[in-house]
Amino acid sequence: MFQACLDQKIDGVKRQIIAGSSPNLYNDTIFWERGWTPIRYAALVGSKLDKSDIHKYQMNMAKKIIGLLINADIKDNYNRMAYDYANTENMKSILKI
Repeated sequence: MFQACLDQKIDGVKRQIIAGSSPNLYNDTIFWERGWTPIRYAALVGSKLDKSDIHKYQMNMAKKIIGLLINADIKDNYNRMAYDYANTENMKSILKI
C-alpha cells in the first residue's frame, strides 16, 4: 500500500483496501521512514513548491488517495479507522484537504 500511495496509483490503493490492508499501517522497516503511514506517503507530493500542471495533477491525485484512505471502512486493533485518527485536534488539517 505504501508504494501505491507514493506512486499515486489509486487503483492499487483500492485493491489493497479491498484485500484487507489497513490504511492505519505504519512503516517500521526503513530507519528514516519509521512511523510513516500510507496517508503520509500520499501527502509527500504536497510538500513540493512546484506550481506546474503536473504538480497540480499530482496534488489532485494525492487528495483523492488521502480521502479514500480516510474513508476506508477498516478498523485497527483498537476498533478505530483512519478517520478517527485524522479527526484529532492536531490532525484536523488533514481533513480539510
